[in-house]
Amino acid sequence: MEATHARADRAPETSDAIGEHPFLSDLRRQLPELRLVTQPSDTEAYRFDETEYMHPGVPLGVCFPRSTPDVSTIVR
Repeated sequence: MEATHARADRAPETSDAIGEHPFLSDLRRQLPELRLVTQPSDTEAYRFDETEYMHPGVPLGVCFPRSTPDVSTIVR
């Protein structure tokens, strides 16, 4: 699985009829039980941290792994 990052100033490439990014489709295929939110209204709160000097991008999604193997699959 190759990670690709979308730039905040343009729409991500899509791979299917519902317009999901190929990276997210691959995550769903590899980890079907993974909680993955992709709606902008749901991911908005995860854009920011305490860093004041960086401009936050727009996340493709936010996932909530349940185990160390899940994390390993996500970051691969």
